[in-house]
Amino acid sequence: MDEVAYVVHHIPGRMRIRVPHAKGQPRLLSDLRDLLMSLNYVREVDTSSLTGSLLVHYAPEAFDALQDFLSQAPGLSVAAAQAAGAGGDGRPRQAIFTLLKELDDSLKSATEGQLDLRLLVPLSALTVGLFALRKTMSTPLWLTMMVFAFNSFLSLNPPSRTNTHPLPADRESSVWH
Repeated sequence: MDEVAYVVHHIPGRMRIRVPHAKGQPRLLSDLRDLLMSLNYVREVDTSSLTGSLLVHYAPEAFDALQDFLSQAPGLSVAAAQAAGAGGDGRPRQAIFTLLKELDDSLKSATEGQLDLRLLVPLSALTVGLFALRKTMSTPLWLTMMVFAFNSFLSLNPPSRTNTHPLPADRESSVWH
């Protein structure tokens, strides 16, 4: 009979599996990594013999196939119910993600790509902050909302990494190296 393994953490596309009987067993973890890498939807598997764990990067749309495989995999015996997420059912989280994705897609479609949630959420927080500022200056809510709006906008819309002003070839090597 196989030893029991369990899912420690899961987000779509990434799953950490603890394999207690593989702790301090790099050869066993290597065999398990090879087994998982044989699946066409598994992109990468990192192992840690110190903790006896596998970090599996997989195609998010293949979650059900991975869950089925893990419930029958030799050397793992990960219960199918555990693969939904550590300590709970992943369906509510997935439902919220799906709802927000559909809302974002609908918003983009309705505005021909001019608006999306990455812009609308910080803009909404800014609006609430401005209304709070107009109402009273004694509360820090306006400042909190404005800072949140600014930080949200920056984190959701990172600046482009393209270099519009490249350095001359003779200076580039001294700057970047």
